[in-house]
Amino acid sequence: MITKNKLAMIKLGLAFIVSCSIIFPTNKVLAEDSELDYELYSVDAVNEAIDYIEYLHLDSPTQEELIDQAIEGMINNLNDPYSRYISPSELEEEGLFDYEYIGIGVETVVKDKSLIIDRIYPDSPASRNDLEIGDSIVAIDGTPIKGLTKDEIHKLFEGKEGSSIELTIIRDSRKVNVELTRGIVTHPLIISEVISEGVGYIRLFEFAEEVDIPFNEQLIELKEDGLETLILDLRDNPGGLIYILENIAKQFMNKKILMFTRDNVNDMDPIVILDGETIDYEIIILVNENTASASEALSAALQEHDLATVIGQQSYGKGHIQNVIPLSNGGVISITSHEYFDPSKNTIEGVGVIPDIEVKEEIPQIISALQMAGIEKIELVKNDYSIFVNDIAFYDYFDYIQKENEIFVPSRILTALVNGEINWNPTEKAIEIKTDEQELLLPTADKNVVFQEGTTYVNINHFKEYFTQIDWQLESGELTITN
Repeated sequence: MITKNKLAMIKLGLAFIVSCSIIFPTNKVLAEDSELDYELYSVDAVNEAIDYIEYLHLDSPTQEELIDQAIEGMINNLNDPYSRYISPSELEEEGLFDYEYIGIGVETVVKDKSLIIDRIYPDSPASRNDLEIGDSIVAIDGTPIKGLTKDEIHKLFEGKEGSSIELTIIRDSRKVNVELTRGIVTHPLIISEVISEGVGYIRLFEFAEEVDIPFNEQLIELKEDGLETLILDLRDNPGGLIYILENIAKQFMNKKILMFTRDNVNDMDPIVILDGETIDYEIIILVNENTASASEALSAALQEHDLATVIGQQSYGKGHIQNVIPLSNGGVISITSHEYFDPSKNTIEGVGVIPDIEVKEEIPQIISALQMAGIEKIELVKNDYSIFVNDIAFYDYFDYIQKENEIFVPSRILTALVNGEINWNPTEKAIEIKTDEQELLLPTADKNVVFQEGTTYVNINHFKEYFTQIDWQLESGELTITN
């Protein structure tokens, strides 16, 4: 199983790596680089130590284990969170890129303490078996999931390629056992939609190898449909390959600096986009705290050149580039080789991209982007398994609370739907929601407010008394809110 949070952060240290043109076997580097003066006696000393430990130590470690530990020790002593060693066994098990993994190809959400399938990846074991969106998983290989943590559930899904897994599911009040065989699953790397006339949407999950090809194809289709505003969703995008970043940046800029890079001798060099496109449409970029690396570089460049408006939350702040090099033992090392800066030479590391318009939480970010694109009428539909905004399914999620006959909805969602602002009023000790026409104060002790797990929920009927444009209905578990 791969969760959305895992998609956003897994292997972030490998998220921004250099072009494959400089990935080569280590022995080739040693043979061709005559300027480096290697002190062979030091290398011999390492080999001697490995030999002595292997043959004399009471625990009889293998040479492979000692080599792995030696390399890991060198990497760890760099005190660099982005440099990493992946042993041959780890590489075989997890792969280098996180858009491929061994599993069954489902995404799940927790609903009423049940694990609900809300996405099934195409061409995956799940798509080829008797599983459906909305199925409730109650046990994995006979182990009930009730009371387990997310990590414990994830471990139950894990296994080697070709191994079997049995899910016990409930569908239409019937309990069914489904046996699947784990296989290689490819996470979708890009999706695009026409949201309304003139408004296109592209979500890029990672700057992965060759993803620039479908990106360009889908962008061309949107332009042929009369693109006036592009919403480019880079939330939870951990980065990827530099040459893919450059190829995608070419679709939006020409003869402009994408970024500056600094190497270990402090040479600052620009990366300039040549032979690019001149755009005649607006760009809105969505970012969040998990937007990192290459996605930050693109966001910062388009923002800096006044080619895009950035909406969302301050991004992760990963401003270093890794060089991924295969080793002769079958493993790889990812070594930080450069720091990068935006076109004005501002650092990204630890700072990230500051949005032009700060909007917290997923659905309010989408709503704000649609409003900026000129879409005033918005319909938000939530069922147990999916979120739809103007009939488009999004990879985002929210929940509501039902207390007796009243429905409580996250305050930021309601505020976004009326295009308002939400703030804390310390004098009144209340939540303050404002538009140009109306204002609502909600004291923390108000019965129309519920605080739960860091989210503020507001009674939608009470909200509607002040903002009468809001309409809603709850039917068969499906909540629809319109403005």
